[in-house]
Amino acid sequence: MLLLMPGRVTARATTSTCSSRRSPVCCAGSPPTRWHAAPDTHGGPVTRVGSGTVNDPSAKTSHEVDVAAHGEDGDGREALLGIGEAKWNDVMGAGHLERLRRIRTLLTTRGTATEATRPHCFSGAGFTDELHHLARNDPAIQLIDLTRLCHGE
Repeated sequence: MLLLMPGRVTARATTSTCSSRRSPVCCAGSPPTRWHAAPDTHGGPVTRVGSGTVNDPSAKTSHEVDVAAHGEDGDGREALLGIGEAKWNDVMGAGHLERLRRIRTLLTTRGTATEATRPHCFSGAGFTDELHHLARNDPAIQLIDLTRLCHGE
């Protein structure tokens, strides 16, 4: 499991990428994110995929990250290319995107992410018209439905 903690990213081994508490979209999301997604989806080739939590001290909470796609920057250093949330039965909307942007801001402040880190929304139930509109106007926002997840771009 990938733990996104203040100032560092650490890895902890798990017995399975997919557990009963995670949604099927998330479980299906990691292998396709790593091996099958086009580099344009993430802003570069993916070298590893994880998940984890991000502490938000000002809100006195933490946020789960279902998919964290890592790659390399131009200098060969590890870079967080994308962070994603997965929902199986929920239609995702602008609130989900704002949550991912908040997480990106927290990670950017800590030096773990940059403004180039892309938000990924994985959904088995689809996306609101508002979120589709936002994604059409910002190619960094990635909406991944079941068709795209299973069959690619």
